[in-house]
Formats: sequence, structure tokens, C-alpha cells
Amino acid sequence: MRWTMLLILFLVRLAMGFQFQSVASISAQLIDTFGLSYAEIGTLIGLFLLPGIFIAIPSGALTRAFPDKNLLMLGAVTMAVGAYLMGSATDATELYAGRLVTGVGGTIFNVILTKMVTEWFIEKEIVLALAIMLTAWPIGIALGLLIHDPVASAYGWHSVMYVTAVAALAALLLTAL
Repeated sequence: MRWTMLLILFLVRLAMGFQFQSVASISAQLIDTFGLSYAEIGTLIGLFLLPGIFIAIPSGALTRAFPDKNLLMLGAVTMAVGAYLMGSATDATELYAGRLVTGVGGTIFNVILTKMVTEWFIEKEIVLALAIMLTAWPIGIALGLLIHDPVASAYGWHSVMYVTAVAALAALLLTAL
């Protein structure tokens, strides 16, 4: 059962990397639409990780009061809501706000996923389990590089954000099951 759960956590973390990559993959469309500079695109990318400074410790503390599964689902919902906000943004401020919201969900994901893996696996197994779980982030980024641009070219930049929201909702469903 632990290894099956690790596969699910792998897919959940993959969704996070997929969402992280979205801004970089469609940066040209965001520059055209919102008139952003490359520095602002860099800021937008970094906003995904910024909440970790403030949310990591409190989200770890929440594991004492709430089940890990519930916190993972909260992270997924937060990521989906943030992606939806980004997709429906009409100005750069809304885009930034949505990115911060996705970052809150991503931070919760990171903390809870790592905690779960370290609780389920011991001794030599923990190294392999953590390696598998951590590998999902760059694989999600790579999938984003392959998928985001064709989706944006065919359906517009908004659709990329909605696709990342669907990935977060798929992570939510996997976690719930």
C-alpha cells in the first residue's frame, strides 16, 4: 500500500511542477497580453515559491490538528483556484494574485508530501522513496514544456492556466481516493 501511495504522491507532485512551469512556457503571450517586462515575468515565476517563506512552518504545524490527506486536498484546491484566477485575469495584478495563491497550495503540497513519505518509509527504503517523490517536480516541469506552448498556441494563454487547474483537481481526486 505504501508504494501505491507513493505513486499517487508522485502524480500529485508532478501536477505541482506542471503548474510551476506554466508562466515560463507562455511568457511571450503574457508579455504581449499584459505588457509585462522580462523582469516582471521573472517575478511572476518567483511568486510561486514566495509563499513558502511564510507558509511552510505553519502548514507543517497544521499536521498536528488535521489529517495529512485533508491538507493535501486543501493544497490541491488552492492550486486549482489560483490557476483559475490566473486564467481569468484581466490585468497583471490579478495574474500576480493568482500566482501567489497557487504558490500557497504548492507550499502545502511540498511540506505534506515530504512528511508523508518520511513517515511511511524507513531505513534504506526512505532514500528510494524520497528520490521517486522528488523526481516528480522536474518531470512535471518537462511535461509543461511539452504541453503548455501547443495548448496556448491552439486555445490561448488562458487555457494553459485552466489545464493546470485541471491537473491540480486531478491531484485532488487522486488524493481523495
